[in-house]
Amino acid sequence: MMLNICQKFGDELTGGPAASIPRTDPAVAEWKQADGGALVRGRGERAESSSPAMSAMMDVLKLFSQREDTYAQVMVAVRQAQEMQQKAEKRARKFCKQARLLEQTQKDSNDWEDIAEYRRQQWVKAIRERDHMQDQMSQLARERETVQERLVQITRERDTALRVSENRHRAWEMHRI
Repeated sequence: MMLNICQKFGDELTGGPAASIPRTDPAVAEWKQADGGALVRGRGERAESSSPAMSAMMDVLKLFSQREDTYAQVMVAVRQAQEMQQKAEKRARKFCKQARLLEQTQKDSNDWEDIAEYRRQQWVKAIRERDHMQDQMSQLARERETVQERLVQITRERDTALRVSENRHRAWEMHRI
């Protein structure tokens, strides 16, 4: 029944349920089915109406009810979409906050890496200085050994010179006697 009314009065239905009521008196107008027969009242229709005008009114009310249901469904869908959008925005804010924290952590990590690199460079510099000092100490130790050897040599030469001098002095004294 609804389908027939919707097909017959499609243009009027687009204007709203009130526009689907025919402009002629429904009591005198002949209602026809799509196959060309007269309007047949079914069991549900007989329970709800007693005339073709009431039948048409019931169909309009059913159509209105369907539109209200559709409107309610659309509104529920809109509310659900808004809730999903709010949840998505909340998640986006959460992810942005996490991204900022991650960015700060990365910055802190970079700072720590810079500090570690500075400390490593200081360590390398200290090792180089230590190695240089060890090289200098080794050089000084070699020079000291060289000086000690020279000192021993000079001491021997002195001792030899002293002996020679004593021997001369004895020889001179012996010659004087």
